[in-house]
Amino acid sequence: MTGTAFVYGTLMADEVLRLLIKRVPRTRPAVLPGYTRYKVKGQVFPAIVPSTSECKVEGKVRNANAPLAALPRAIA
Repeated sequence: MTGTAFVYGTLMADEVLRLLIKRVPRTRPAVLPGYTRYKVKGQVFPAIVPSTSECKVEGKVRNANAPLAALPRAIA
């Protein structure tokens, strides 16, 4: 599967992507309106949940020229 993916946590870091998929794909800044980002207790990654229209989550859209299946199943 190829396409684009909105990333908002650990996958925004080039170092993390390099470790997971062996390269750093192109990204561009993006905003997801109507969602809020929260820390997940006991985890290093955040989560997002629907929220009010005034809320937003800043992140990146990454171009997935390589298959998204290259990401570990827990985050793909």
